[in-house]
Amino acid sequence: MHRGQSMIFTRLGNIVAWIALVMATGRIGIALYILIGIPNADEARAWTARYLGMPPAQAIDQAAVVAAFAIGLGILVEVSRAVRRNT
Repeated sequence: MHRGQSMIFTRLGNIVAWIALVMATGRIGIALYILIGIPNADEARAWTARYLGMPPAQAIDQAAVVAAFAIGLGILVEVSRAVRRNT
């Protein structure tokens, strides 16, 4: 493998980490908007059913787990790149 080429799993891990982080951030943003931005309880329940499918607090908890996974995967990708550069 040439020096400029990257391992396929490193690139794939980087892509998956970014997608997971963006999706988790978006889900947290939607849940916070529903919690804070919608004063009408009936309308908030309708938004929750349509966009989250679960209570906003539970959606935030699940998105936080996904974000932690994405950050951990991103760290592993950086370690992989550093190991690749040193060999």
